[in-house]
Amino acid sequence: MLTAYWGFGKMRNFLLKQVRLSHTDLLERSLEEGRGVILSTAHFGAVEFLPAALSFRGYPVTMVVNFQTPRLKKTLEGLARQANLELLDAQDGGVIAKACRCLREGRIFITELDEMKLWKPTACKMMNFFGQRVPLDRGVELLHRRTGAPILLGLMERLGGLRYQLVFEQPQEHLAAPTRLGPDAQLLKRLEHYIYDAPDHWYIWNELHHLEQFQTA
Repeated sequence: MLTAYWGFGKMRNFLLKQVRLSHTDLLERSLEEGRGVILSTAHFGAVEFLPAALSFRGYPVTMVVNFQTPRLKKTLEGLARQANLELLDAQDGGVIAKACRCLREGRIFITELDEMKLWKPTACKMMNFFGQRVPLDRGVELLHRRTGAPILLGLMERLGGLRYQLVFEQPQEHLAAPTRLGPDAQLLKRLEHYIYDAPDHWYIWNELHHLEQFQTA
């Protein structure tokens, strides 16, 4: 909402001043491969600032958006054009094909890995997440296989005093989950680590009940 109604100039100045980027070398090296970057994030910290914080620094960003109203869609699309931020309307369909296209163009595609109500898991791979054994959603792995784009975890931490830090990680380096489970499991286990370390930063605790639909014997 702030991004939409503060206006381009005010929002740009705020994010350039108040947000610092950590481990940007990982992002730069990944982009240099020329296959785009799958940037997986979550409802953690100040995630709403993440896309604009990158695009205002010249990074080509694409993300999927569920617009609440036609007016908000028009406003956000106007701001996005000024910032080289591409918004894909989830209601238009064909998201996977559009995501692959933007990755092949060398863009950063942002996806939220904790959208549990939207998971389409497969029972052939299981993992432990917040003490529950669930089948694994493989959305990021699907994009990676189709495009070869490198995968990063990006989380916007709140530092206090209206200051924020966008941290990038290569989740496979931490061995948070067995490599045989693939990138989606590794990303979730790293997210779980961050949430346990700063539980107040994750603001969808009430949606953990969505995991119940995936419970298996």
